[in-house]
Amino acid sequence: MLALQIARRLVIRYIGMFLLLIPCTVTDVRTRLVPVWFAGIFSACALLYHLLFTTSMLKEVVFGALMGLLFIGISRISRGALGMGDAILILSLGIWCGLQDSFTVILFAFILSGLFGGIVLLVRKKKRQETLPFVPFLLLSAVISFAVEMAQGGLVSPG
Repeated sequence: MLALQIARRLVIRYIGMFLLLIPCTVTDVRTRLVPVWFAGIFSACALLYHLLFTTSMLKEVVFGALMGLLFIGISRISRGALGMGDAILILSLGIWCGLQDSFTVILFAFILSGLFGGIVLLVRKKKRQETLPFVPFLLLSAVISFAVEMAQGGLVSPG
C-alpha cells in the first residue's frame, strides 16, 4: 500500500512537471522565449496543490522556491545569460517538485546543455555568442530523472 502511494505521488509529480515543460519547450525552441505567464499560473496551482494535499512536503517546497529565487538573481546578475523566463520556470519547478527533485533535474539539464553546446561549437554550427534554448534540456533531464526514479523504486519490472 505504501509503495502504491509513493508511486502515485511520483507519477503525479512528473506528470505536473511534463505539463509545465512540454509547452514551454515548444515555445522556447520556436521563439527563444519562455511563457512567464504560464509558469506563474503553474506555480500558483502547485502551491495550492501542496497546501491542500501534501503538507508534509511544504519545507521541501519552500527550499525549492528559494532555489528558484537564486536563479532569478543569477539571471539579473548575468544580464540575461540565463534568461529570466528560464529562471522563473526553475522557480516553478522548485515549487512543484521541491528542492531535491528540481535540483537533480536542473543539474542534469546544465550538464546536457553544456555537452550539447560543446558539440555544437566543435562542429562549428554556432558561434559562441549564440544562445541555445534551455527548456528542452530541462524536459530531457526530467524524462531521464523519471525513468531512473521509476527503475530504482522497483516500479518498472525488468524484461
